[in-house]
Amino acid sequence: MSWVLNGYNIVFAALLVPAGQLADLVGRRRVFMTGLLAFTLASLLCTVAPSAEALVALRLLQAVGAALLVPTSLGLLLGELPLERRIGGIAMLGASAAVAAAVGPSLGGLLVHASN
Repeated sequence: MSWVLNGYNIVFAALLVPAGQLADLVGRRRVFMTGLLAFTLASLLCTVAPSAEALVALRLLQAVGAALLVPTSLGLLLGELPLERRIGGIAMLGASAAVAAAVGPSLGGLLVHASN
């Protein structure tokens, strides 16, 4: 089961820079929306994964989606905020990411426990 976590982290880290480059080529909004769709769809499918192998594959798809979301969300945010508000915007983005990283696994565990 370590591949559920490690596979995600490896794919996520490997794709962050290429995802940013892709966003520069085809547009941040398009890459962001693709990442959002991939992450959301994979997350939903993880809940009904029929095997450990399927769960790992879906977690890898989640990582692809997350890697598309992270650099594009920052780029979209910076493109919309005036210079004097960028520090606050980056702080809010970072804080919300930290809260999501802290709450997400616990909430997911509670949902799995409640569904059994």
